[in-house]
Amino acid sequence: MDLRCSCSVLPSPLRHVDAAPDTPASARRPPLVLLHGHARRSLSHHHAPEGHVSIPRSPLRCPGGKSALAPLIGNLLHATDVSIVEPFAGSAAVSIALVTAGIIDRAHIADADPGVAAFWHVLTTDHTPLVDWFAATRPTVELFTYWQELDTTDQQLLAQRTLFLSRTAWGAIPMAGPLGGWAQTDGAARITDRWNRQTTLARLGIIVELAHAGRLSAAPGPTSWQETLSTHPDGLAFIDPPYPGDGDRLYRHRFSEHAQLATALRQRPGRSLIVYNDVPLIRGLYAWAPGLRTLDTRYSSITSSGSERSEVLIDTSPPRTTMA
Repeated sequence: MDLRCSCSVLPSPLRHVDAAPDTPASARRPPLVLLHGHARRSLSHHHAPEGHVSIPRSPLRCPGGKSALAPLIGNLLHATDVSIVEPFAGSAAVSIALVTAGIIDRAHIADADPGVAAFWHVLTTDHTPLVDWFAATRPTVELFTYWQELDTTDQQLLAQRTLFLSRTAWGAIPMAGPLGGWAQTDGAARITDRWNRQTTLARLGIIVELAHAGRLSAAPGPTSWQETLSTHPDGLAFIDPPYPGDGDRLYRHRFSEHAQLATALRQRPGRSLIVYNDVPLIRGLYAWAPGLRTLDTRYSSITSSGSERSEVLIDTSPPRTTMA
């Protein structure tokens, strides 16, 4: 399956972006629209319905995805913010939204998780087997068991496992059970509910287009945040690490380097925007940052009986005029 051909018939924002490939993003920023009474930049060259913003979505579901923050991030960009790097990519929702809409010229994504890294590398370099497999697959509990138990280092299989579990596991948590439960009798949910074949194929196609246009690249394998930031010291970094407390139960790999990350971002030449849960540990680690705001969004903490928690957005760059 040639996604570059099949994507040509999709209502892809990339056709707008690619109309002038040599034009910097700052010169083709989409117009601002009103979202819940606040001026925010639209993430589509088409005006969204009143009160909403059209946000290009990732094909990969991940715990704690940040697609809802993309309009806010887009409206905070400086004129010099023309590229973005995500060392904790996950679903890479923010990078995909900003690049697809032409708000950012190019993005590089990386992740320390072998499955997530394989998915993005395969999709951006050798997509055909992955897309053909997805188009021909119908999720079942038997397949869920197979993919969840599979132990492999094969890149295509890792990519397929990651995509399958992201669209069939409860909460997109790879270690959790399937949507609808093992007997498919838990409430109204079923294992096929988030498969969304045509929509997901369209989202996969947009990633292929972005990679083909040189606007999206992915690390060739699991990559630490230290390596990613050291090879991308300048430009905008979007940092969405596993949260203290919650992250250990959401992801395959534990993350405890919160203090080291804060120190590295303080010393990094380029601007960083960091999202964390609003806890004293994080406020203390980033007390030096010029910008720290509590977000309107709330999330459910699985470590506190589903209680809702607040998040903070930290900006390592001093305030300045954003793009109009």
